Amino acid sequence: MAKKAVVIYGPPGSGKGTQANLLAWTKNFIHFDTGKFLEQVVNDPDNRNNPMIQEEKKLFDGGKLLTPSFVLKVTREKTIDVSKAGFSIVFSGSPRTMFEAFGDDKNRGLVDILDEQYGKENALFVLLDIDPKVAIIQVGKNSFGHPHKEVLEMLGSKGVKIYRNDINGVIELKSDGDNYKVKSSN
Repeated sequence: MAKKAVVIYGPPGSGKGTQANLLAWTKNFIHFDTGKFLEQVVNDPDNRNNPMIQEEKKLFDGGKLLTPSFVLKVTREKTIDVSKAGFSIVFSGSPRTMFEAFGDDKNRGLVDILDEQYGKENALFVLLDIDPKVAIIQVGKNSFGHPHKEVLEMLGSKGVKIYRNDINGVIELKSDGDNYKVKSSN
């Protein structure tokens, strides 16, 4: 089977990471989680003397988006590395801007790199268009501030019933394939 590149788009909380993990676990794709990768780059002790990365670290630590040209550069480099190693790749957080996707006169965008490395016919883009009735959120220690206030507000504005393990305790979902029932310990 030819190696593939998949880019999964969707609103916050739509399951991009979950779907990317499923491809990684079942089809041996490399799940390129851009946020985690960038966090590793800016916090890598080997990069503490790199002035450009230290400027990006200040943005990261301040909760701001990193510079698009920096994100494109490191994402593009890592994508080429993964492709040259012979692996399929799935993205759950890139590209996040038009610049990252298509670049400009001086910078090739990620779409061009995917076409070059994987072939146009093997670069697939997926939009998760969801209309949830229930959201079950595992809240644990994480460096991303999950669940984000915006996600909770978006779910609430759509009338989605939210279950959180930090509030509702143990949450159990049972389904017969057509219907489901959610039960919590609190």
